[in-house]
Amino acid sequence: MKIINGYFQVFQVGKTLNKKTIMKFLATIFFYFATLVSYSQTPQAELEKSEQKYKKLDKQLNLVYKTKISKLTNEQKRALKALQIEWIKYKESHCDIEASDSGASSHSKQLIYTECLADETSKRITFLKNYKP
Repeated sequence: MKIINGYFQVFQVGKTLNKKTIMKFLATIFFYFATLVSYSQTPQAELEKSEQKYKKLDKQLNLVYKTKISKLTNEQKRALKALQIEWIKYKESHCDIEASDSGASSHSKQLIYTECLADETSKRITFLKNYKP
């Protein structure tokens, strides 16, 4: 069995169609469609996955922040806290603009917003890990 131009070639010259060939063909078709189904998600499932990703990153950010701030002097803590508050404002307004400028449906805007939050949070984790007062 070969794939030629995106199509399966089941019959080969000089060979008869036997049970083994049929089973190989059916297994290949099943695998192909199972793969398609596993990659397709409903819009709601896609949004839920994005929200879970963001929540996981947010927890990681909080852990990195707490670890970093525990090692600072009081003055450095105040400075980092102020930076963090400004970053939160930036993140939310930036992602609002990203989603609203997309021209997408309300569901897609929510997905864009959540993905933006996750991306910005991931960047912030890296920033905090490398932060030197």
